[in-house]
Amino acid sequence: DDFGTGYSNFDRIIELPFDIIKFDRSLVLASSSDAKSETMVSYLAHMFSDMNYSVLYEGIENEQDEDMCINMCARYLQGYKYSKPIPIAKLTDFFEKKA
Repeated sequence: DDFGTGYSNFDRIIELPFDIIKFDRSLVLASSSDAKSETMVSYLAHMFSDMNYSVLYEGIENEQDEDMCINMCARYLQGYKYSKPIPIAKLTDFFEKKA
């Protein structure tokens, strides 16, 4: 969760069993405003995708974020563009409205 912040490093990636890598909103923001950051995040995402990990980006707020992340191997997208956080009790209603 939140690769790119805190204590994320390659030792942990190799040691821990997981199948989804979640990129922090800060990386989405950096990628949208800086070409070098976008290149770095894109390479990392492609590397994880090539290793059969699913890539999730958090903090998607608009179509520009969405398009950029889709071009950077996004399998999953999360953010206010789709919904604000929902209490579990209202989750069924949310999905019924979206269906």
